[in-house]
Amino acid sequence: MKGAAWSVPVLAIAVAAPAMAISPRDIGLVGIGSFAVQRCGQITGLSFCAKNGGAAAPAGWTVQVTLPAGLQFASGNPTTQNLTTTAGGCVSVPTIRVTGAAGSYSITGTITAPVSGPAGVAQITGTVSVAPGNVKEFRTKYTWGDQASAVTYVRDTALSASEGGIAGNNAGNSFGAVVAADGTVRYWTGNTSWTGGTVSPSTLPTIAGATQVSTFRANGSAFGGAAASASAVWQWWDAGSGPTVLAVTGPTGTVLDVQSFAGRSYVLTTTGVWTWTTATSGSGSIAATALSLPAGTAAGSRIIQMSAFYDMGNNDTGAAVIIGASGSATSGQLALSTGGGNFSNVTGTGSADIRTVSAGSAGLAAIGTNGTLYTYANYAHAGIPSGWTQRDTGVSSASVWGFGGYFGGQYVKNGAVVQMFGVSGGYTTKVPTGMTGKTITKTFSSDGTYLALASDGTVYYWYGNNDNFSGSSAPAAAVLPGVTNVVDLNVWGYHYNSGVNNYFGGGFVIQGSGCP
Repeated sequence: MKGAAWSVPVLAIAVAAPAMAISPRDIGLVGIGSFAVQRCGQITGLSFCAKNGGAAAPAGWTVQVTLPAGLQFASGNPTTQNLTTTAGGCVSVPTIRVTGAAGSYSITGTITAPVSGPAGVAQITGTVSVAPGNVKEFRTKYTWGDQASAVTYVRDTALSASEGGIAGNNAGNSFGAVVAADGTVRYWTGNTSWTGGTVSPSTLPTIAGATQVSTFRANGSAFGGAAASASAVWQWWDAGSGPTVLAVTGPTGTVLDVQSFAGRSYVLTTTGVWTWTTATSGSGSIAATALSLPAGTAAGSRIIQMSAFYDMGNNDTGAAVIIGASGSATSGQLALSTGGGNFSNVTGTGSADIRTVSAGSAGLAAIGTNGTLYTYANYAHAGIPSGWTQRDTGVSSASVWGFGGYFGGQYVKNGAVVQMFGVSGGYTTKVPTGMTGKTITKTFSSDGTYLALASDGTVYYWYGNNDNFSGSSAPAAAVLPGVTNVVDLNVWGYHYNSGVNNYFGGGFVIQGSGCP
């Protein structure tokens, strides 16, 4: 899944005279601005504004600004600075350097004076995108209940790339593709026979200037995916005799995201979402259909983020989107399409003012602008209670998977990982061990194989869904061997349950270099 940048909406704050007495209950803090920056870039234009009794706080209050690991003040000052409000109750955040890995980051502001007792706290959350780096693939195998059984292999692709996708749906076989630094799409397959070395990816024909790629693996031997440049979309498949690449007709506008599955593919552009039944053989052309927004959607609205899903076992397909009310919106109304049908608004608590969504065939996770995490399900083979449920606060990102009636995934809360799982209406959470002291910026989740990327470029991986662990026991994360300074990653996984309870999985990492 690929996310969009988000921010807390700008609020108009009026100036008022200082109150004679300040109650902690009367104060508040709002984060102003957003950021979406490439790794090693700079963040500017952010501010925090304090209020007192609903009006702007006076000049002279202290707001402490704290940066997470992976962000630094460009001045070289410590990662925590005390700033003084000016007239209007605001402080301007100094220029920030990005030194960490790709993913989500939250900058925290806290009112520290003259208020005593509970203080106002706010966060500005944004995204860091990956810069090109060397691609390595890994694969793993794990037997249910036996962490010591894990076997992990890593191999090099000798590629420089900035984005990619990887898929797998059987015991140890996978298919990966990346957008190389020259704008071509390079792909490769894998199985249980390799133990290291170097794989030499092939180049897909006719594709040039690509910026996006997504992959799928179908039942049987077929695999493929979709790729896009800013103005063109392609889909391809390979059933064993080499790739067939076809241009996808229909989409207009600038391509923002593409997501491809064995059942259905989706592309998000500046004009909307387009979809088609994924070709795996025999097709001579591919024409995408535009999906209509819900009736009553305000003029000028746009889709700011998409998360699609597919369940091979039940052939469930769909896409969740966030519809912003204007071209500058960074949050909005959640809407859902299933089976290739037009979008319908998702109603109820948690459906509006959403900044990011992660969807699976057994439910979805939505995060509001205030960092509140909700789960939702009343479609497909939902594995969590129907309707909306508030799960947590202080959440910056989430990733989910679905298979039949099983819902799983993980989310990041204040830089730490929480693993979630639902089946038959139940829901549990576990906190993986082994990542204490790390700030996690991005996660990837599949059926039984999980990855987490720390701001310092360390990759953690573990196995097992929450139903594998009894009582207080939790999954144990380990450091992916043989890789350092990772700037981005992706994952695939498969739970093979025929006679033995084994997990197979893997993925790829993109290794960068230190920021100057």
